[in-house]
Parts: sequence; C-alpha cells; structure tokens
Amino acid sequence: LVGSEMCIETDVYRATSKDGKYALIGAVKESSYVDKKATKGQTYYYKATAVATGGNGVKAQSAFPAAVGVKCTK
Repeated sequence: LVGSEMCIETDVYRATSKDGKYALIGAVKESSYVDKKATKGQTYYYKATAVATGGNGVKAQSAFPAAVGVKCTK
C-alpha cells in the first residue's frame, strides 16, 4: 500500500476433525504458534491464513490451505 503502514499477521484456526468447524484460536505476528489449550491425547486439525491490514483498515486474507492434523502428546 502506498503512503500507509501495513500490518501482517497469521490467524490460526483449530478443529477436532478434518472436515469440522474451524474456530479462530489465535492471531500471531511470529512464525510459530503454541496451542496452550490443547488436551493431551486429543487430535486437532489446524489451518492458518495470512491477514494483511492496511493503514486505512482494509483487511486482505489469504485462502485456507489444507488442514494439518496434530496429536497432542504433552
């Protein structure tokens, strides 16, 4: 964007099944995310999407990639 600041973050979504309903669980500006509310033994599916917000407040969001399944072991 010309003449304005841009903020880029990643929105992280989680579901308990690959085709389930994904809920927004966090927004980060770092390159990693720790799900502190994950339950031991539960498998979760995550999707992340990049979000860019211009100085004028307009948001642009990337499309969802394929889900990634992760089993919580700790």
